Amino acid sequence: MAVPPFEERSREEKNAAIMNVVATMVADGIATTEEKVVLDAVRRRVGMSEEELNELLRDPSQVRFLVPASEKEKIQQLTDIVFMIVADQRVKDVEVMLATSVAIKFGISPSIVLDMIRRLQRAQSLYTGEEE
Repeated sequence: MAVPPFEERSREEKNAAIMNVVATMVADGIATTEEKVVLDAVRRRVGMSEEELNELLRDPSQVRFLVPASEKEKIQQLTDIVFMIVADQRVKDVEVMLATSVAIKFGISPSIVLDMIRRLQRAQSLYTGEEE
């Protein structure tokens, strides 16, 4: 049975995906402009309107953690989280611990988190012309 595109999934699945990213965004106590750009991109990817996101942010307690149904979606959601971690170019331990915890819950080796972070940081430095 094929997994439907995200925009066709339940509100509960969309909420869980977006809250993993929101949790990462606020883990260090600061929501930067760059992180808000990533959040907006994820919001659009999961097919959530700005109004739905704002409603969710007003009452995040309504969301429970869900493990995605497909391996592809697990990797996508973990990638979303890692993009959020590197968005402000300041990787915090609390963010890495959160991403590692999510990876474990998804059944993914936690070592992939640091590898993904390093690769994205390298790509950022090449794009911006800055050295690591």
